[in-house]
Amino acid sequence: MLSKKILVIDDEKDMTTVVKQMLERTGAYSVRVENDSLKGLAAVAAFKPDLILLDIMMPGMDGPEIARRIAADEATQSIPIIFFTGLLTEREADEGGGFIGNYAVIAKPVTLEKLVAKVEEGLKQNEDWDGDSFAGE
Repeated sequence: MLSKKILVIDDEKDMTTVVKQMLERTGAYSVRVENDSLKGLAAVAAFKPDLILLDIMMPGMDGPEIARRIAADEATQSIPIIFFTGLLTEREADEGGGFIGNYAVIAKPVTLEKLVAKVEEGLKQNEDWDGDSFAGE
């Protein structure tokens, strides 16, 4: 089985290192990390991820703007995005139904089990995508 490619865009280097290690340890994912928003946006086209974990608050370009740009590009609009943020507690994220707008959300910090469950949900969503309604619409 080929591993799924996950792109993590987050300015917190320690957090991205931990998330990369957690996901790669499962053997199911190949993970690329970008700690700069513009480099992260460029990595979407270069890496062609199956899913993106995206921080909301970053210097330069914030996560919602990156998500809008990804959704506006026909080549990338079907890539599922999960907001990965410290702005909400796990309880607040769950009370919001696990979404901010049309995007799934994971509160930091996160357990491996919850992270993998959300990633798998996002990957399934991509498989079910009909090409008409997805990613911020």
